Amino acid sequence: MKSMTGYGRAILDKGNALIEVEIRSINGRFFNFSGKLPLELLSFEQEVKKIVGKKIKRGSITVIINYRKENDELPDILNLKNLERYFLQLSSIAKTLDTEPPSLHSLLSIPGVFDKSNVDSVSSEEWIPIKDTINKALEQLIKMRQEEGDGISKEIHCYYDEIGVAIEEIAQIAPQITKNYQLRVENRMKELMENKDFSAGEQDILREIAIFSEKADISEEIVRMKSHLRQFQDVSGQVTAVGRTLEFILQEMVREVNTIASKANDAVCSSEVVKLKSAIEKIREQLQNIE
Repeated sequence: MKSMTGYGRAILDKGNALIEVEIRSINGRFFNFSGKLPLELLSFEQEVKKIVGKKIKRGSITVIINYRKENDELPDILNLKNLERYFLQLSSIAKTLDTEPPSLHSLLSIPGVFDKSNVDSVSSEEWIPIKDTINKALEQLIKMRQEEGDGISKEIHCYYDEIGVAIEEIAQIAPQITKNYQLRVENRMKELMENKDFSAGEQDILREIAIFSEKADISEEIVRMKSHLRQFQDVSGQVTAVGRTLEFILQEMVREVNTIASKANDAVCSSEVVKLKSAIEKIREQLQNIE
């Protein structure tokens, strides 16, 4: 079980080139990749995404790569004509709106300011150490996600144990719940029979008692809850991404607990249901952090 949040960083100084890679990950329902690469590496962006995607299955991932070569002349990539045109137009708009003119930083993010055709992509040979540095940063990220995931796992299993205890409590009182319900129905039927206008026969009454008693039977829900608990335990022990699967199992638990709450009109059972819902909700919150 791994957390979806983490950070990894690796630096390689080759003497004639400096490579710095940072990888950050935060919670996300699916795998979302964002790359902030220098112009020389833009052609390798899909390769970077592929490297990360092999080891990260869920979360929003940002990869930042800085690549500097010594004694390299800075390529003429700035389109001064476009930059000046953007600045004049945006400054005019800013004046009309009575606001601040655009900053240089904001102008540099506009398409057309840089001429990428003048930038040479790194060679296949130069790409190898960059790829190795990415993998080292990725290893650090995964290690942090695993360590944080271990802590979350311990907390989740505390709530898991609470669910198991509550279900056992409900299982023990379930037969009495059915008997109590049946007794209430019988007493109600007796009251009705004392009414002269009540014409139902004894067989009709017994049939109605059986039907209503069956509606109060929660044994199937208890069996399914125990099955879901076993599934949860098995899946949580896997080394692959388990977050979405555990969320599905938890959703099924909620369904069973709601059915138990609606069927069992019993004070003790209601108290245990509150404990169940509380523990399940706490697990649901923690699963938002799990890959």
